Amino acid sequence: MLVALAACASSCAKRDKYTAGSGAAQPGALDACVVGTWKSNVATLNLKLAQATGGANVEMKIEPSGACSMDFTPMSVINATAKPVNFDFHYSGKATALLKTPSAGVITAAQSDYSGLKASATIHMPSGGTMPLLTNVPVANMAPTTASPAGTTQGIDSSPVLSADSYTCSASTLTLTSSIAHTQWTFSRITK
Repeated sequence: MLVALAACASSCAKRDKYTAGSGAAQPGALDACVVGTWKSNVATLNLKLAQATGGANVEMKIEPSGACSMDFTPMSVINATAKPVNFDFHYSGKATALLKTPSAGVITAAQSDYSGLKASATIHMPSGGTMPLLTNVPVANMAPTTASPAGTTQGIDSSPVLSADSYTCSASTLTLTSSIAHTQWTFSRITK
């Protein structure tokens, strides 16, 4: 089974204090736009063999230092459509990392800690039945398979959100995209 969240990244054209790349483009600097408390709206997938959507309500806080903490516990299910079966999955628990924006639209994560994060997934059979694939499996124990895109296991991103390598940011929206794990998460700003 091969499914991962996917979408394309875009760059910011406008440069103001709430737009990606607006901060100092110094090594190790963090764009001031990404600082704040965020809540996910959606994570999406648009691959040749699969599509998925869901993942609302992940809470993410990014400090001016780049310290990032995320709580996946309130996350809604991500529903995936793939051949020959469909499945849904979600994460629960917390993850942390240290974020940097070394240049406009580029984001990196270091010191990522997924030790408190777990994944669950259910397969939906064509006959109408369901079968658990994963039940509260620690993400740290999930190893990518050779048939899966880098950073995924059984089609589930083993480094959700923090595998992002590009971003766009405005006063109200932060979009994090991973070209490696084929994921895109869109967040709404809660506070600065």
